[in-house]
Amino acid sequence: MQPYSAPLRPSREGLIEALRANLGSESNASIKYQLMLGLDPYPSPAYRLIYLGDGGEDAEKIYISPRELSGNVGLKPLRDLKIDYVVLKRENVENPGLRPLVSALDMGGELLHPLLRERLARASRAIREGRGVAQSMEANGLTTPVALRMLNVGEKSGNMGEMLEQIAAFHDEEMARWVDWFTRLFEPILMTIIGLVIGVIVILMYMPIFELAGNLQ
Repeated sequence: MQPYSAPLRPSREGLIEALRANLGSESNASIKYQLMLGLDPYPSPAYRLIYLGDGGEDAEKIYISPRELSGNVGLKPLRDLKIDYVVLKRENVENPGLRPLVSALDMGGELLHPLLRERLARASRAIREGRGVAQSMEANGLTTPVALRMLNVGEKSGNMGEMLEQIAAFHDEEMARWVDWFTRLFEPILMTIIGLVIGVIVILMYMPIFELAGNLQ
């Protein structure tokens, strides 16, 4: 069991259990969870996670309310859920595994516009404090919807490096498509503008000749 937002990786069986409890079937899950379930081999270590709280909108989480642990019931609700260990993690403790990522963000920030550099510094600081990468990037406006979903998958599956490479490749292809589309659109527009300018110049050149011929008549 763990408190809300503490980053531990769910096991495949635990994820399926949560998706079935919240969605009826794992086949109804979003692409993010389908990708996680399709990982082979599945990352380890991974755990069956029960979250302490009153529930939320996360389909991959099973909650137990703190009120169920109050009174004289003791740990019976936990035993009923077959919980063997309780792990408590503070959000403000840095994850050592993310230190290379934080260092890379700090180096890359020097290449950005000052406004984006400030946002990246805030995101890097949040990651150092133990917050999730996806959460930190989203809070500072540094991610797209597609990248956010892939970051979430990378954090939960433990394949952050691979997911970052896929995000970079996806946006490189997206930028190449945008440049190609802009070039295809801009070329005929530019030719049209050049033709209009030349036509106006020709007309302006011939207008004095027409006026002179009219005066001679």
